[in-house]
This record gives sequence, C-alpha cells and structure tokens, in this order.
Amino acid sequence: MIAQKIAYNVLFAGASKAISIGIALFTIGLLSRYLGTAGFGQYTLALTYLAFLMAFADMGLHAVATREISREGAPENEIINKIFTLRLAITSALFLLSVTTVWFLPYSQEMKTAILVITGAFLFSSSYSLLNGVFQKHIAMDRVAIAELCGKIVQMSIIISLIYFKLPFLFAVIAIFAAMVTNFTLIFLFARKYIKIRLDWDLLYWKKFMAKAYPLGISAIATFLYFKVNAFILGWYHPDEDVGIYGAATKIIETIVFFPAMVVGLVLPLLSRYIFTDKKAFSETVESTIKFFTLALIPLIVSMVFLAPEAIALINGKEFIDAVLVLQIGIFSFIGIFFGHFFINVAIAANLQKTLTILLVTSAIFSIFLNMSLIPEYSARGAALSSVITELFVMGVTLWLITKKTSFRFILKKPLLYGIAALLMIGTNIILPLNAFISAIIGVT
Repeated sequence: MIAQKIAYNVLFAGASKAISIGIALFTIGLLSRYLGTAGFGQYTLALTYLAFLMAFADMGLHAVATREISREGAPENEIINKIFTLRLAITSALFLLSVTTVWFLPYSQEMKTAILVITGAFLFSSSYSLLNGVFQKHIAMDRVAIAELCGKIVQMSIIISLIYFKLPFLFAVIAIFAAMVTNFTLIFLFARKYIKIRLDWDLLYWKKFMAKAYPLGISAIATFLYFKVNAFILGWYHPDEDVGIYGAATKIIETIVFFPAMVVGLVLPLLSRYIFTDKKAFSETVESTIKFFTLALIPLIVSMVFLAPEAIALINGKEFIDAVLVLQIGIFSFIGIFFGHFFINVAIAANLQKTLTILLVTSAIFSIFLNMSLIPEYSARGAALSSVITELFVMGVTLWLITKKTSFRFILKKPLLYGIAALLMIGTNIILPLNAFISAIIGVT
C-alpha cells in the first residue's frame, strides 16, 4: 500500500512538475529575451536574495518537524502548530531586519525596491514550505505539486502581461510575490484535511526543539553558501551581463532540482521510521532510491550535454550563447545534488545533525574559497565548475558520515549495465545525424 502511494505521488507530482518545468522554461525564455543579459542578471540576484532569506529562516525546522511527526504515535497537530508559529516569528523578524537594512546595500534604487518585494514573497514562501512536512508524512505530495503548478501559472500570466504592456523589471519580481501568495493559500487550505492549523506559542517547547534543529539551521545556511553564493561573488567581480549568463544556465538546472527533493521528501518519513527499527526495510528503501536516482541521472546528464546549445538557443535566445558551456559544465553537479541530498536526509533520519553541520560548514568554506579562486579569471564558467566540485565534495563527505555511523551501504547491482546504457546514449547522440532532440529521445529510449 505504501509503495503504491509513493508510486502514485511520484508519477502525479512528476507529471505536474513536468508541466511546471515547461511553464518555468517558457517563462524564463520570455523574461531573458525581454530583460537581456544585464536585466536577467538583476533578476538572478533578486532570486538569490530570496534563497538567502529562506536559508536563514529554515533553522532546520522543516526537516526536524517532518522527522518528528513521522515517528510512531507522534502528536502531529501539536508539533506542526508549535513549529509553524515559531517559523512565523523567525520569518517576521527577518522580514523587519531585511526591510531596515536593504537601503544600505550597494544596489540601484530599482534593485532595492525589487529586494523589498522579494522580502514580502519570502514571508509567504517560508510559511508554506514548513507545511510541506504534513504532506510528506501522509505521502500526499500531489497536493503540493498542484499548489506549485498554480503558482507557476500565476507567475507566467503576470510575466506575459509585463512583456505585453512593456512594464519595468520590477513586475518580474512582483510575479514571484504573487506565485508565493498562491502557493501559501492553497497549501494552507489543503493542509486542513490533515491538521487544524492555529497559532501555538510555547517558548519552552521551542527551546527544546531548537536544541535538535539548530545544527540543521546552520546546515541550511551552509548549503545556501555552497549552492548559491557563487552568484553573489560573480556579481562582485563581473558585470550584470555575466550574472545573466550564469543565471540562464542555472535556471535550467534549477527547474530539475525539484526531482531529487521530491523523491527524498517522500522517502524521508520511511527512512525515519525504519532506520532504528527495521534494518531490512531501511536497506530496501536505500537500495531502491540509489537505483532510481542512477536510472534518472544517466539520460539526464548525457542528454543535457548534447542538447545544451539547442536548449539555450530555444529558451534564452542567441544573446545567451555563452551560457552553453556553463550549462554543460554545471549539469554534472546533478550527481552531487541527487545523491548528496539523499545522503543528507539519511543523516537527518539518523539524528546525526551535529556532525552533519560540521561537514556542511566545511563544505561552505571550501566553496567560498573555490569560487574566489575560479570566478575572477573564469567568470560564469568558474562559478559552474565550482558548483560541480562542491556538490561532489558534499556527496563524498556525507556518504562517509552515514556509512561510518549507520547501517547504510551504497549498493548498486549490475553497474556494468548502467555503463553500457550510458555509452549507448552517447553513441546515439554522436553517430546519428539527426536533430539533437530526436537523437536524445532515441538515446533515452
């Protein structure tokens, strides 16, 4: 029954996300052509600022709340209400701090206004993301997929209006705000099927909960630093055009990042349930996830390497041609993103937050130094290469941790078959003198 629910959720959420990806890529294409490389660079920085706020607001609350409500006999309603109220308090404090300090940032007036709008979007985004844990526990991520799809449609509609009426850059950021409001409203309504949401102030409970969560809060900030800081550093050393080139490539990558997060989100409650009580079920869950990710990564990476020129030309236009190599480099970060995200969640299920925090902070420091070394000379290509190396580094250290501290073993049966499959795909794309998209489809098949 659980396997069927997971399969349904993966298929439904996957189909919904596929539509969302199509909308997102269409929207990115419209926006990048309309704004140009410099304007799209500003848009990328605004989104990076949103990610920055989300990282600081997370504080490990989502992951630990999901783990706690997944325990047998846990008081789900009580836990969610207390942590939802705590998240709201943290988010409000960060909102006020951001509004106060934005005027001191070294940006134009238009960019500062955009950051204020992004800060408003953050209020809604941060609040609804916590409630996702409820849907993860009940294996009902199809509701989250529906809400996010509606948000994408709202965002696309506003961006189409922005281009049609020739409105300024600020409306691209307003579209993000409207999407976050839509997501929050729908998630809030859907969650009422499982819990009764209300504010619950409990300082003593918060103190105990934060003792468990703060290592993951530090980890979330560290994750932001190693995953997103390159856009900020790129903006310090190079003009907005270079940030726009990098943003064009990373936006394509980010539209696919949902996939490992979605799968691991569905698997995390099972990991939490089995890791200490049923080693056989835990091992089966781990082995199935590794196999699934490997099957997904081979066609994804090979196809995107060959399709990069056509993808950039189709989505962003000829002005962004320099983004092709950036995308071809960056796509290899998926190996680290897929498995690294999975390994991190295994560590969370095993209550290894404190050691995990040390490793992720080390990874963040490593990433900053790597970016500072590569970006000044290699610009967007250096940022992409830094991202790949850092993600692989995170994957390696987290695998070391869970292998040492738990019964986790990385097992991939018949690896030769996966290698043959990859070679067949590469050969198909090189040998067949067809359209790149057709060759990719044949290769995947």
